[in-house]
Amino acid sequence: PPAVGALHEYWLRRKGARALPDRRLIRPWELKGYLGWLSLLEAVPGSRVLVWRMLGSRLASWLPVNPVGRPVHDMGVPELARHLQPELLSCLDSGLPACLLVATDLFTVPERYFQLTLPLAESELSDRATFLCTYTHPVAAQDYTALVAAPPMGARTAFPAPG
Repeated sequence: PPAVGALHEYWLRRKGARALPDRRLIRPWELKGYLGWLSLLEAVPGSRVLVWRMLGSRLASWLPVNPVGRPVHDMGVPELARHLQPELLSCLDSGLPACLLVATDLFTVPERYFQLTLPLAESELSDRATFLCTYTHPVAAQDYTALVAAPPMGARTAFPAPG
């Protein structure tokens, strides 16, 4: 999807020569067209817990509860959280962007979506990811099939396709 490439380029520009961009360099007004699909998660120091700090309005409409301020494992969709948390932690640990193609019937809408996860540092002095910015967007069934056949940015597939 074009938005994924644009957001990845934005992350690369903000990163510059550093290992990761400082989270304070991400400027919401520059991402206006994407805000409804963005989320921000923070790693709780000394643990393997990720807490939702911000959730775009389009994403919030998919969930039964507002997860902001809650850990990922308490997002209101336990089965999805069990699969999503290891993917998010892997991105946090590697410090590298990650793409995920997800097909699930755990939401009322959508059944298929694309997720780009971008790791962020606490400050420009750190090269360790402590925040994650995700862009999650629905994908039509025929587009999902095409993405699985030729995954952008090394995207992995998660969950079996809904029956």
